[in-house]
Amino acid sequence: MSLTSIIFLLAFAAAMIASLVRHPTYGLYTYVAVFYLHPPDRWWGQALPDLRWSLLAAFVTLVSLWRHERLPNRAGWLQNRALMLFLAFVIWLWLQSFWALDMEAHLGAAILFSKYLLLVYLIYAVVQTEEILRNVLLVHVLGCLFLGWLILSAPDVGGRFEGVGGPGIKDTNALGMQLATGLLAASALILRGPSWVRVLALASIPLIVNGLVQTLSRGAVVGLVAGGVVVVLATPGQFRRVYYGLGILGLFILLSVAPTQFWERLGTIAAPIEKTEEVDTSTLTRFALAKAQFQMSMAYPFGAGHRGTEVLSTQYLGAEYMSRAATGELGARSSHNTLLSVLVEQGVPGLILYACLLISVFRQLRRLKSLDAQGLPETLGTYRAALLGSLTCVLAAGLFTDYLIAEVFVWCLALAAALLDLAPRALPAPNLEPETPARQAPTPSRVRRLPPATAAQRRP
Repeated sequence: MSLTSIIFLLAFAAAMIASLVRHPTYGLYTYVAVFYLHPPDRWWGQALPDLRWSLLAAFVTLVSLWRHERLPNRAGWLQNRALMLFLAFVIWLWLQSFWALDMEAHLGAAILFSKYLLLVYLIYAVVQTEEILRNVLLVHVLGCLFLGWLILSAPDVGGRFEGVGGPGIKDTNALGMQLATGLLAASALILRGPSWVRVLALASIPLIVNGLVQTLSRGAVVGLVAGGVVVVLATPGQFRRVYYGLGILGLFILLSVAPTQFWERLGTIAAPIEKTEEVDTSTLTRFALAKAQFQMSMAYPFGAGHRGTEVLSTQYLGAEYMSRAATGELGARSSHNTLLSVLVEQGVPGLILYACLLISVFRQLRRLKSLDAQGLPETLGTYRAALLGSLTCVLAAGLFTDYLIAEVFVWCLALAAALLDLAPRALPAPNLEPETPARQAPTPSRVRRLPPATAAQRRP
């Protein structure tokens, strides 16, 4: 067993003990860290037993929650409308098990979303203070920094990086989207907080930007731009100039590290509108698949189940748009758009639930903007902007790739609910005025001074 494996085991065991003995936050931090480290995918993790590290960290966090006191009078997690809608979406997935086309894939998705439901509860229950929320975002940024370092140290074999990320982010598009959300979180941590947090966040940006560029993901870039615009609009007004400076810094880093292939791929985004001859095969396939998915949804209004697009693609797409194996055999074609995936695979009811979920969480975070005038701490304002931007990033990038099961979306959803709960408690206490002027004690200037009593008056 390597020294790195031993260090990981000792650190993991220490974090689990600290979660049980001191506070559940250590378990949550470990869960996010293990998502990025993911020992089964690292050379040093091959000698370790497969203990389902993330699931183990979540279980220990759940046990530690029962051992520690909670904040009194805190709203229950299902009192949040967005989380209630997420629960309804999970229930709908289980109901679809009766008619899903690919039963094995659909049951896997239903189980995964049930785990996500437990994760949402854990995040909401643990994140009770501004400091904990900040630390979760910091671990997320450091995880993206780790991925950026892996990309930088990987041998250059040409083309796009594959297999660098962890569970759910092994393909380059998902990896690029994950790094983009890390950049948006880092931008919030730079503005306010302890000096060591701000330094770590600032130092992480160059490596994360380089990693994002190396993925050559057009969707991730579109998501980053859309999320960045939302962050600037949602952040407290006094920080907007800082974001303009960060934007210039990011552009400078981008120009320094981006290869020619990166700019060439970005140029194909507008090709369908400007020059038809520049449209690549990937773009043509996306257009053809989108048209086919509308036809699929008409045939399956209650949804075809998870991966239903892939099952039905052989019936609705021509051979020129299908994937091919190394042997030349035709395969299937999976979805490249999150909303269209929901429409085909979860049907009209699933799309309604998903749309209401999105509207609800965005309205909740947007409503927190009104608290700035009431004295909401600036740090919470920047975290609100980062969560809004990250959710926007996932949705905008989801126009090019199916991110329905993206775990970072679940993190942001739960953190947004926790922020909505703790923000009112962070407002300054109001100055209490007397009920009526009549109850005010007379001031010395208003006291009527009586003349001194004479001897006759003092005589009984």
